Amino acid sequence: MSPDSSGSSDTASSSDTARTDPVKDDEFAQVALLLSILGLMGCFPVALCALAVAYLARERIRKADGALGGERTVRTAIVLGWVGVGVAAIAFVALLVAAVLRRSA
Repeated sequence: MSPDSSGSSDTASSSDTARTDPVKDDEFAQVALLLSILGLMGCFPVALCALAVAYLARERIRKADGALGGERTVRTAIVLGWVGVGVAAIAFVALLVAAVLRRSA
């Protein structure tokens, strides 16, 4: 074997190792997911905070250029955050209708 062939295989194996290193998830993505789950309980301010943190995490992940992961977690947090906002809006409307019906009765 020549030194060139063994040197090139070492280079190839080290680049393979670099590609298989796990990407660290953004901590904000996990916080956003937790807040969005809490926001599903109808707490409007928590759902809004979840959305703000999720959009912030998404921008951080995009700007990291592959150094940070967690895109799926952020996407889930955004969807759950908007569902939480919807649940809170429906709860508010239901309470408003109940108050109007009670006054008229």
